[in-house]
Amino acid sequence: MIISSIVFTQDSTSNFWANRCDYQTDGTGKSLGLKIKLVYPCVWVASDGQRPHVVKKFTGRINQSSIIVQTFVVNKLEKIPSKLEVDQMFSKKGLQESCEDLGTFIEGRRIKIDALDCGELSYKSTRKATTGTIFMYCLNYNIIYKDKLITILYSVSSNTEKNTKELFEKYKLILKTLAGNSIVLNQWM
Repeated sequence: MIISSIVFTQDSTSNFWANRCDYQTDGTGKSLGLKIKLVYPCVWVASDGQRPHVVKKFTGRINQSSIIVQTFVVNKLEKIPSKLEVDQMFSKKGLQESCEDLGTFIEGRRIKIDALDCGELSYKSTRKATTGTIFMYCLNYNIIYKDKLITILYSVSSNTEKNTKELFEKYKLILKTLAGNSIVLNQWM
């Protein structure tokens, strides 16, 4: 019974915020000198990123066939982008173009997170797995800080598109709030 309540603790949005945890980088390793603080539900499982620029990954089970994953990535840009380059990158057209290799564009807009320029992008995609097709709806945040591109990606996945879309709509506001609570500490030191 305890295991069941832990596994399915994310089955309602009211339970989602219970026992929030902070994750903070110290600037070493894959964080490329950045000190960043993220918020995530404590019931999610944190793991180190397996790919070169993936700093951390947090996984939460919604039900037996559905999960939410928060992926935190830091990439070094070739140079500090100009205002014009940032404007183009975070325009609706720029966000739509950045989605071409990821999946089907849903919407995109320019916002601020922790007073920094950010592009918010949502899209849907599928991928083949040994168990069949997995449907994903994603909410992607790209934040520019100096010559770094910080990406916080939330993906909701399930075994049917209808279920995945419903879960994405149910949790979208919470995921936006999680992203909005991100802090790039370097700029405040």
